Amino acid sequence: MSQPEDEKAQSGTAARASAADEQSVAAVYRRIILITLFLSLAAIMAGFVLRGWQVAGGIALGAAVGCLNLYWLRRGTEALAERMLARPGRAVRFRLSMGFFGRYAFLIAAGYVIFKSSPQMLVSFLGALALPVAAMMCEAGLLALRNGD
Repeated sequence: MSQPEDEKAQSGTAARASAADEQSVAAVYRRIILITLFLSLAAIMAGFVLRGWQVAGGIALGAAVGCLNLYWLRRGTEALAERMLARPGRAVRFRLSMGFFGRYAFLIAAGYVIFKSSPQMLVSFLGALALPVAAMMCEAGLLALRNGD
């Protein structure tokens, strides 16, 4: 095989591997969302039974904001990676980088509003923000078990 044909074959293999990686990442993301929803429902029910509606409401709000934050993080990371790969060496737009800081401003504002309405809800809200992280840990454990690591 000549050098240009060899490069084309390697580039085709890389494109197929990249598409498979993207599908794998999308599947992992879907599983993380499903695990987060399962954990959220379980926590909401437990909070309602053990502590009442205010704790359950705080957990529900925290889980919703945590899922929204995870979605925004994924979308922002993908946009940042696409921008960097499309034009290497070019600065990232101010608007794109402000999206990352905007997520934290939203979390702080939501926490403040909840704190002003019910301090008891704030504790459960803050705890539920970690549910997507717990879901990621569950997914990592499942992948490790599946791969035998």
